[in-house]
Amino acid sequence: MCAEPVAPVVIPEELTKGKDAWIDYANVQSPALPDTVRVLIGTGERYDVIGVVNGPFDSWSAVNLQAAKVANYWYDRGDG
Repeated sequence: MCAEPVAPVVIPEELTKGKDAWIDYANVQSPALPDTVRVLIGTGERYDVIGVVNGPFDSWSAVNLQAAKVANYWYDRGDG
């Protein structure tokens, strides 16, 4: 049985150079970390997946940092 994804969670803007980006992942039991997160761009009800980051992760800070790298690369390419 697949776990339901959590609602998109914003990546801290200090990591994304002030740009908007989110992550989502399969719901995990606290304090566990997800195995994989999807990096999302969008607003409101509509999000587009721009990348996937695979763990293992050692902290939520590591999750956010790796996801921010994907988002920054996407924005720096001129896609957003």
